[in-house]
Amino acid sequence: MSKCNYRLPATEVANPVRPNYTGYQCNRDAWESGKCIWHANSPNKPISELQKEFDRSGRKLVGAKLYSIHFEDSIDFSEADLLEADIRSCDFRHAEMENVAFAGSKIQDSNFSGAELSYGNAVFSEIKNVNFDQANLYRFSFAESEMSNVNIHGRNMEKSTFSAIDLSRVNIPDIDFHNVNFSGSNLYDRDLRGSSFIECDFSGADLTDVDFGGVGLNDGVFTGATMAGTHFGGADLTDATFGEDDLTTCGFGGATLEGVDFESADLSGQDLSGLNMRESNLNGADLSNANMEGGNLQECELENTVIEDANLRITDLSGAYTYQCYMNKVWVNSESTFYPSGYDEKDNPEYDKSARVYRNYQNIFRENSLPEISRRFRIYEKDIRVKSKISESPIVGRVSLLSRWVWLYAESWKRILATSAVIIALYSVLYNYMSVSEASPISSRQVVLGHTINFPGISYDIINAIYFSVSTFTTLGYGDIQPNSIFTRILAGSEALVGSLLIAALLFVIGRRTTW
Repeated sequence: MSKCNYRLPATEVANPVRPNYTGYQCNRDAWESGKCIWHANSPNKPISELQKEFDRSGRKLVGAKLYSIHFEDSIDFSEADLLEADIRSCDFRHAEMENVAFAGSKIQDSNFSGAELSYGNAVFSEIKNVNFDQANLYRFSFAESEMSNVNIHGRNMEKSTFSAIDLSRVNIPDIDFHNVNFSGSNLYDRDLRGSSFIECDFSGADLTDVDFGGVGLNDGVFTGATMAGTHFGGADLTDATFGEDDLTTCGFGGATLEGVDFESADLSGQDLSGLNMRESNLNGADLSNANMEGGNLQECELENTVIEDANLRITDLSGAYTYQCYMNKVWVNSESTFYPSGYDEKDNPEYDKSARVYRNYQNIFRENSLPEISRRFRIYEKDIRVKSKISESPIVGRVSLLSRWVWLYAESWKRILATSAVIIALYSVLYNYMSVSEASPISSRQVVLGHTINFPGISYDIINAIYFSVSTFTTLGYGDIQPNSIFTRILAGSEALVGSLLIAALLFVIGRRTTW
């Protein structure tokens, strides 16, 4: 009996999928017109004959011609090679087709609803009017296929591949896609509301005017995608990745943007008001003219980010990393939160970066006529620098703490007054145990402190000591009471020096506050 001798060299298969594919030659018995039943150009081939030949000669069905055949679940095609097959008007409903290779096949007007197509590879040359309703498409690949009027409502789409496909005319119903690859595909102007695309890859895809409103897009990848006019309103984009994309015409109103990677993305002019962007990566992004009022940017990475003419009123940037972030002409108010810096919270704090960040915040709040908050960030900056000194040299650092205790880095006149009161009290205690001379217009007589008069609850020596301490602290002379020993004079001189310094500091702080 003559043989089929159908041939398909390996060079004619663009993507054979099977490893080590070396070409194919059919050695089945001829059935009609010199070809076997699988390669004959005849419609309505009998199922029984196909089944018999399938059982006898195996699953190598490369180049098969299948026209108007109702297979349904009669033949188990699992692991079959249907490379370069021509399938038209066939019914594969509920068929077992797990891990079938379809590379280069052409499928038209066929029904795969309910079929088991998981782990299959379909680099179709053409697929039109095909129904995959409720098919199991787990890890099924449609990569680089030409698709039109196709229903892909599979019951399991996890880890499927639709890369480099024109899906603009494919029916994508309200189903859940999990870990599906849409990279390089054309989804132009599609309304995808009601679906879910968890962990899906849209890198390099055309998403122009696509509506993802309210869609779950967690862990999605959008790097290199075209997103002109793409609508993400109300979508959950938690931990999604955008990269260096132009997002200026996208809509993000009401979206969840927590943990999103916007590194180097262009978000200029975007309305991001009230959005949760916590822990997002905005390093190098352009947020010029963006409205982030009321937004949550806690612990965001904003290094080398451009934030110019942006609205940061009521925005929470606590814990953010803003070193070398260019902030110019931004709008803030008393409800904007910028403390603490993210560099303070690290296990190994980066003091220099944190100090520079606080210096930048000082300027921002000063430009917005909020001097009290600006002073607060000056204090934060000084605190960080003191911590840095303590980490480098504990002794020098602790000496620097005196500036905080005495006058809060020249910011608190109240602390100077409190410090002065403490010093006067301490010197009063010392004077209480020492002799001074009480001066008169005619002569001087020695007064031995310790002599008391009968004022209930009041000691004459305490009154003199306090009076002498106050007069010495506030003047360069001793008044009508003078020290009576060298040690007392040294003590009084030191108090006068400290008093002069603190009074000068008080005048400096008051003058500084009135001019700033």
